[in-house]
Amino acid sequence: MKKHLSMLSAWGLSFGYAVGWGAFVMPGAEFLPSAGPLGTVIGIAVGAAAMAVIGWNYHRMVSAFPGPGGAYAYARNAFGADYGYLTAWSLTLAYMAILWANATALVLLARYMFGDILQFGWHDTLAGFDIYLGEVLLSVAVMVLAGCVCLWRRRLAGRIQAALALFMLAGVSVAFFFALSRHEGGLASMAPAFASGAKPFSQVLRILAMMPWAFVGFEAVSHSSDEFAFGCGRLWKVLAAAILASVAMYAMLALLPVLAHPEGYLTWADYITGSVGLAGLDSMPTFAAARIAMGNGGVALLGGTMFAAIFTGIVGATVAMSRLLCAISADGVFPRWRWLGRTDRNGSPRNAVMFVVGVSLAIPFFGRTVIGWPVEVSSIGAAVAYCYTSAAAFKFAKERGDRATAATGLAGVAMSVVFCLLLLVPNYISGSALSAESYLVLALWCIVGFALYWYAYRNDTRQRFGRSPVVWTGIVVLVFFSSLMWVRLATQRATGRTVEAIVG
Repeated sequence: MKKHLSMLSAWGLSFGYAVGWGAFVMPGAEFLPSAGPLGTVIGIAVGAAAMAVIGWNYHRMVSAFPGPGGAYAYARNAFGADYGYLTAWSLTLAYMAILWANATALVLLARYMFGDILQFGWHDTLAGFDIYLGEVLLSVAVMVLAGCVCLWRRRLAGRIQAALALFMLAGVSVAFFFALSRHEGGLASMAPAFASGAKPFSQVLRILAMMPWAFVGFEAVSHSSDEFAFGCGRLWKVLAAAILASVAMYAMLALLPVLAHPEGYLTWADYITGSVGLAGLDSMPTFAAARIAMGNGGVALLGGTMFAAIFTGIVGATVAMSRLLCAISADGVFPRWRWLGRTDRNGSPRNAVMFVVGVSLAIPFFGRTVIGWPVEVSSIGAAVAYCYTSAAAFKFAKERGDRATAATGLAGVAMSVVFCLLLLVPNYISGSALSAESYLVLALWCIVGFALYWYAYRNDTRQRFGRSPVVWTGIVVLVFFSSLMWVRLATQRATGRTVEAIVG
């Protein structure tokens, strides 16, 4: 592939993918209700420190194994094809879920900014979410546009990504400092520091459990390492800058509703609780804060930055997923699908890009609620990839006698395991849990992944697969556990509805 990515373009790809629609929605939906402003900032900072350690491990592995594939290639080279496949399937869950989440988030942005203007044509309701043809066409059009950007002259595409990322950071910074300059009462008026109902430590853990999801994609630039127009040894600066910019974005957007909220509410906590029953922009705390601080211009500015975040997220996911498919194809994992790895005269994996976009075009027809289920478990896929990248860094560092990287590799493995436990096990310290539908999605994803693995194993002429039964025993255990949790939570919910109906 041609060398076209400058350090700025690589930063734009990393930062633009890491910060998407969730940065604008999560402050009111999850961050502040779960941990308050102080708990949120602490959780984000601790999560960023963990991502920095994992980012260092990626930097070391890219320097050792440049080329497409990222964590898939590192796991394969360190532990064999079975572990490589497991990592690739986990990354597919993480990348595709985030792509779909950003694509369907366009519907929410359109509703917040323009009301029901796109609610025309075919209409259906799925899992309580109204789906309109006009809004579906918006998501489809933007995904097609993102695909064209990925196939266009790539130097220009990289510059577009970098420009949108800079606009994103600048736009949110302007809104934040306007709100800060008009805020009265100092720190005392920002109380309470934590949310009610749980100990501060547990609240911080709730935020920490979301961090793989919040930062997923910052490492995606590793798939494009053979397209760098700079030395791979400088990747650490790119990743560190992307992590710092992501922290700033998440922190500023989380504090916006604390600095400015509508009249009639004594504290941010009263507003966040009451915003659930509101409509329009008042139901979106970050947008309501921007309007209070800057008027309608603030709403337009934040709307523009949210669109930039969504678009860079879609482009980043498409680039990362297409390079991952290219690497899998080059390895001959699925012999009949080698066409996915073919590149055009510019070195772009055209077939892989078109495949990723083509598969995603059907997603908007399922609605926002349904897409939220795979998004919930996407953090688990990211944590698995982080774990194997860190484990590979540890293994190769031990062989080279690199104690510093061996330490960060071991720390990355430990943190990835903690992330998985916080996400998978209900009420584990943090009090958080996946929904019943998300456990079902996880079980089904593992089953489909195992079926594709069996196909790869049956067509493996080089006898690479089937050498690590521990991996697939673990997958079976995960399917069993996820299925049990789905049955348990679904039964509890049905029982609760029955009891309410009897009492009512």
